Amino acid sequence: MLVADPEIDVFSPLVARLLSEGLAVRLATSVAGAKAQLESDVPDFALIELKYVDGNGFEIVEALANLGTTRVVVQSNYCNISTAVRAVREGASDVLPKPMEVDVVLAVLLGRNLDSAPIPDTISRPEAVRIEHIKRIYTMCGANVSRTARTLCMHRRSLQRIMARDSFSL
Repeated sequence: MLVADPEIDVFSPLVARLLSEGLAVRLATSVAGAKAQLESDVPDFALIELKYVDGNGFEIVEALANLGTTRVVVQSNYCNISTAVRAVREGASDVLPKPMEVDVVLAVLLGRNLDSAPIPDTISRPEAVRIEHIKRIYTMCGANVSRTARTLCMHRRSLQRIMARDSFSL
């Protein structure tokens, strides 16, 4: 099992759950690291993020598709319809947005029936998910508003209005 995601480490609940399922998990935090992992061994399953400092996850998906039998699931913060279509064309089996429950990711990854995955009692409002995403990017950008706005592809002033309305710490 290959997990190529810069945000996932050995302490992640997802990795713990994969290990409890009896899977040997190899982690990669970059495109180069993932490709190096593929040179040594072809995994049966792969969970791929799309955004990396040294490239994009489509390179990994394409490399896995060329190797053959790996079931590839793309899970990304940057998921939309055109991204999902491209990922499937490149060779992904499924595409999931982040955040997603570990049980759902595991069910999709292992090709299990999704009826076995528990449905959450409450589903977050889209606006709340959007604000959490903005907060995460803001934190990743070191609380730099201009850099956050560029990363989110929005105007700095629009971001400041959202932050003021939703009481971010400026």
